[in-house]
Amino acid sequence: MLVLNQAHEVTGYKLISSGSQCASLIDSKVVFRNALLLGARSIIVAHNHPGGSRTASAPDVAVTRKLVQAGAIVDIPVVDHIIYTSKGYTSIREAMPHLFETPDRTQP
Repeated sequence: MLVLNQAHEVTGYKLISSGSQCASLIDSKVVFRNALLLGARSIIVAHNHPGGSRTASAPDVAVTRKLVQAGAIVDIPVVDHIIYTSKGYTSIREAMPHLFETPDRTQP
């Protein structure tokens, strides 16, 4: 997880989980506890796909959706979720911008 300030500058990072060749568990409580402790105004999460696929898997999409929703509640937006491989990277925000849309909480 990259920690960003109000100007979207990286001010820190935290390793949240280390997984196997097939999976890594991401707990939104752990992500946002660390984001709060590190003074994040927003975050970027990232993980690798050792097999080389830059396509977001169904679990990647589910985790992204869950983190975006949790971030909206605690007022720490998820700016992006990056998948990186030896062949390059994919921005889930660019590939699936609808996952980053949250309800406007200022409306009654």
